[in-house]
Amino acid sequence: MKNSLVKTLLVTLSLGFLTSCSSDSGFKTIDSKEAYRMIQEEDVVILDVRTPEEYAEGHIEDSINIPLDEIETRFEELNKEDTILVYCRSGNRSKSASNLLVKQGFTHIFDFGGLNTWKYGIVK
Repeated sequence: MKNSLVKTLLVTLSLGFLTSCSSDSGFKTIDSKEAYRMIQEEDVVILDVRTPEEYAEGHIEDSINIPLDEIETRFEELNKEDTILVYCRSGNRSKSASNLLVKQGFTHIFDFGGLNTWKYGIVK
């Protein structure tokens, strides 16, 4: 009886942990280290959602710039099947853009926040 109670408790705690770690938003939040690994090892699209002026000041190499305030009118520039890494300056706009992409049916969206945590090189 005691063993079955312990097993039930462990399963319940495990399921609760997994549920709390899953994202209801439809995109996954990752850190810049994981984003860098994905850029190096996988076929990804890097999406910068800052303004063109911010992008011109410096951006991640090979990123494309679609500002947050234009993203709803420029979805067709992206492939819904691609893995897309989204970033901005601090993480607020990237989260909003990630939500918008998911609502449009994009399925492989990863938000890694902003350039303020990026340590891997900037194109100027």
